[in-house]
Amino acid sequence: MRTIPNIKAQLEPLENAIRYKLIPELLEGHHCNDSERNLIALPPKFGGMGIINPVDITSAEYTNSKKLTNRLTKALKKKHNLYIENQSALKHIKTAIQAEKKQHYTTTYNAIKNSTTDQAKLKLLETSIEQGAYNWLTSLPLVSYNYYLDKRVFLDSIRTRCNLPIKRLPDRCVCSKLFDVEHALNCKKGGFITNRHNSVRDITANLLQEITNDVEIEPILEPRTGEVFQNSTISTDNARVDIAARNVWIRGQRAYFDVRVFNPLARTYRDHSLRKAYEKNEMEKKRLYNERILQIEHGSFTPLIFSTIGGMGREASTFYSKLAEKIAEKRD
Repeated sequence: MRTIPNIKAQLEPLENAIRYKLIPELLEGHHCNDSERNLIALPPKFGGMGIINPVDITSAEYTNSKKLTNRLTKALKKKHNLYIENQSALKHIKTAIQAEKKQHYTTTYNAIKNSTTDQAKLKLLETSIEQGAYNWLTSLPLVSYNYYLDKRVFLDSIRTRCNLPIKRLPDRCVCSKLFDVEHALNCKKGGFITNRHNSVRDITANLLQEITNDVEIEPILEPRTGEVFQNSTISTDNARVDIAARNVWIRGQRAYFDVRVFNPLARTYRDHSLRKAYEKNEMEKKRLYNERILQIEHGSFTPLIFSTIGGMGREASTFYSKLAEKIAEKRD
């Protein structure tokens, strides 16, 4: 594609193999329409899977290659004995190419989104591009945290990302209701809510132990001795948060964290933007704990809000950036 012009026709057999053999294998028999194929061809950060359509991009790849090698080509034609690339000019060309690609991806994504009328599909498109929602497609597996996908989980994850029903699910949940992905993510009896919550809590606590020795999982808060809070604040004597750690934000001060992993595709959030959904969950956690921790514990409280798709709220993002910075300093 980068060296030979006008080869769309020659690449059509390759695209046919990708579209009619490879993708149906990944989607377990589902043959995608044109809109789905365009989405799958987009990079993961634009809602796709990065499985390119060579026919669509061959002309752009050739043109971009000519732009990048233009100065070198001229030097070769003039038979220069010594050639030194102008790195500043080359960087400028690369930046322009990247901007063009980003604009193309954005235009394609918006066209797919605007052609979709199903609200559930629209919500899935919105959530699939948030930072964190596509990392499983682009990152190496973390075996130490059990963050690796076997064949079944990988195929199920792809079907979920493409808004296809997962095959071979049980007919009924343990709560006796009809079982599907949405029910599994919302039902409190199935165990999924507890498992996803505890996974985030335990990984966070393990990472905090790298930067401080004083880390506690599910610490009991100090009991009240006459303090008066707002009605929504938890006031029971055995109240707990998920994690407490010292020296996170301020030296010597204890920081408290509470985790929530919510399903952004649930009906509750259908009419909310993702940003509003995160803010709503953050405010709920703060109403429960913030005043009590400030008054009695004299510490700080940070709600760690995640979506089941993989994104995180603003305060969680700030915290994990700070945590990464401290770990980088510790590891030199």
